[in-house]
Amino acid sequence: MKKKLALALAVLLLTGSMTIQNADAAPVSENGFVPREAGQEENTDQAGSVGSGEAEGAEEDPKADQTLCPYVECLDTALYHTYDSEMAEESAAPTRYLFLGDSTVCGYKDKSGNDIYSYVHFFQQRRSADVTNAAIGGATYSSRWGHNINYELDQVDISAYDVAFFQFGVNDFTRAYPLGRVDSTNTYELCGAMNTAIRRLRNKGVECYCILPFYYRSQFDPIKNENGQTFEQYLDAIKRVCERNHITIIDFNTAFGIDGSNFWDYYIDNVHPGGVLQQRAGIYLDEYMKVYDDVAQIEAFVDRLYNLCLSRQPDEGGMQDWKEALIKREKSGAVVAYGFFFSDEMKNRNLSDKEFVELLYRVMMDREYDEGGREYWVGRLEAGVSREGVYKGFAESAEFTQICGAYGIERGSVSVSESRDLNTGLTMFVSRLYTKALGRSYDIGGLNDWCGRILNHTWSVTDVATKGFFESEEFINKNLNDEDYVKVLYETFLGREYDEEGLADWTNKLKDGEMSREEVLRGFSDSEEFATLMKEYGL
Repeated sequence: MKKKLALALAVLLLTGSMTIQNADAAPVSENGFVPREAGQEENTDQAGSVGSGEAEGAEEDPKADQTLCPYVECLDTALYHTYDSEMAEESAAPTRYLFLGDSTVCGYKDKSGNDIYSYVHFFQQRRSADVTNAAIGGATYSSRWGHNINYELDQVDISAYDVAFFQFGVNDFTRAYPLGRVDSTNTYELCGAMNTAIRRLRNKGVECYCILPFYYRSQFDPIKNENGQTFEQYLDAIKRVCERNHITIIDFNTAFGIDGSNFWDYYIDNVHPGGVLQQRAGIYLDEYMKVYDDVAQIEAFVDRLYNLCLSRQPDEGGMQDWKEALIKREKSGAVVAYGFFFSDEMKNRNLSDKEFVELLYRVMMDREYDEGGREYWVGRLEAGVSREGVYKGFAESAEFTQICGAYGIERGSVSVSESRDLNTGLTMFVSRLYTKALGRSYDIGGLNDWCGRILNHTWSVTDVATKGFFESEEFINKNLNDEDYVKVLYETFLGREYDEEGLADWTNKLKDGEMSREEVLRGFSDSEEFATLMKEYGL
């Protein structure tokens, strides 16, 4: 199984010191492309001021629109499409990628006429991936202008793709198109166009990722467009739509630490990244997606939890949240499964202890329970170990480790906060003291207290059994006579009924004043039988 790279490592590698040849000099691969000039995309100057709100050449004349697209000839027949045929021999079903966006996605020329390849080019080269680049120079999210995200989707068979990336630059902002409400479906608005495109992709089973726009120099001034919007508000609208739709956001600028102080080290004009940034972005995206390559297996892991734990299919939001947490390694398999077992939905099922343990066997061990195993764990629950403590035992088992490994997921571990859950054998022993010495069931506060003292080494097991219970006010107030006192000692320390000879011997010593109760107590607690009894509990 492919070993996934941690996202944090990818960011570290790519944002650290690295030498990259300028993309302007990069050779054109057999499957590469030579972009045409798309210089009409934005009407901005070096100071970053916004013009009339319309990008140059952005008239509503469809013919004029054609001049903005470096792939106009391909759009009439086949979009820019690259694929290494050798990869097809290795995999019957390679991941198929679709890119949507503007010139920053499809490529452009600098002022000297040199080709600037977009990050899509380098992403495809590193992956030898099945890539379709449907981006159009000057395109927008909103459909107020001819070339937009939904227009680009119209040019492809959406169902032919597994993963779609969409990234649009400044055109919606500079043209002052309305942002709209986050739940808008009006494609004349930024939010509505995004929601519509996401729905179309999702309806065809395509995994969606949003790449935030490359920075706009004027956002650091900042200025406002004709609608009084700042670029930050534009970015915020994109982020809110993604959050509403549970879309993963990728941010190249933040990954590389780009800000107003170093902007011109990375950009060739107010809106277009230079070749080095584009190349680094392609490498970053490739490394980033390595974490996501086994997404189908992760989805299967989460789907299994929904079906086995909650007896239902996953909801879209829940699936996305759990999946993202596993992919980014924010949560381990054990922590995600914990979220299901201790969710409100699970609690509302009101499972008995037996049912709870039986479910643990099915989910965490992938098999039905055996009678001995179920009795063992139910016994611990009855003795005061919490369900979280029992869950920990299953979550850190060899069986669950194998399950997680089969799905390419780190098993991880589970943290418990109560002392009664840290050593189940000890909890069983202390719970037994309540039953044998005090004649009642444990209380959770007392159970945690005594277990904590032993685990913290402030009291020994023997001290708890003797001073803690038999010299407690509660026990003393039972006012037992000497014979009954000795009988309780037999049950507690020897784990058996008294024998007549022994009972008489200990009782007579007490009656004759030969021994005190404290001395008799020590006689039982120091016995070999009590030592053997403690070993049965792992003490």
